[in-house]
Amino acid sequence: MNKSKRLREMFNKDGVIRIAGAHDGITAKLVELNGFDGVWASGFEVSTSYAVPDANILTMTQYFQAASVMNDAVSIPTVADCDTGYGNSNNVMYMVKKYESAGIAAVTIEDKRFPKVNSYIPGR
Repeated sequence: MNKSKRLREMFNKDGVIRIAGAHDGITAKLVELNGFDGVWASGFEVSTSYAVPDANILTMTQYFQAASVMNDAVSIPTVADCDTGYGNSNNVMYMVKKYESAGIAAVTIEDKRFPKVNSYIPGR
């Protein structure tokens, strides 16, 4: 069964789905080895692994590569944090196709203006 179907099945059951953040293949593997239901390919964590703020500095390609490495490292579903979708509706459509073709179970998109300001910043 593919990972997106497995994630949908989890959503249809009662109980909590435990998904933990990661930023590369080894941290995704640690998530899996510690019994979590899925991996959160965290935009915040990927940004900090490059030592840059979580503020749309990295490209879709960099986030996509990181999420793909995480997804390939584990057998559990990966959910990718895709910030604001990397542009307009055309960018979002392209992004969804890329992530879907890589077998990533789901993506999330924030409804913020570009450039994104991290949710942890006071007064945003």
